[in-house]
Amino acid sequence: MLMDIAIEQALTRINDPLLGESLSALGMVHDVQVKRGGRVMVQLLAPAAAWPGQPELAEAVCLTVGALDGVTAVDVQWQQQPAWTPQRLAAALQAPLGPLDATSPRGGLRNRLALLTGRG
Repeated sequence: MLMDIAIEQALTRINDPLLGESLSALGMVHDVQVKRGGRVMVQLLAPAAAWPGQPELAEAVCLTVGALDGVTAVDVQWQQQPAWTPQRLAAALQAPLGPLDATSPRGGLRNRLALLTGRG
């Protein structure tokens, strides 16, 4: 249980280089499993299939989580399912985007992510 909390806290310190927010706040952390012998599996969801920086993010997760006491190995897997949706964003990140339903006049996901990062 303490290791789960430590891993969750560690993942909040890893920022996506494109969006400048933590993987946790962006809703990119799908699942974390601590296995026997201190092996940790982290499943991540990318907001798009060809999300830039996936190798760098995976490396950052391995280094950050791997540095925790009791962790002997880290396996990072990028998942395609379930699909990442804007509803996975932390509430503080959703607020500036307005309604996140398909009928929103504010445009598609690319426009919303641009707004989120100050590039829109």
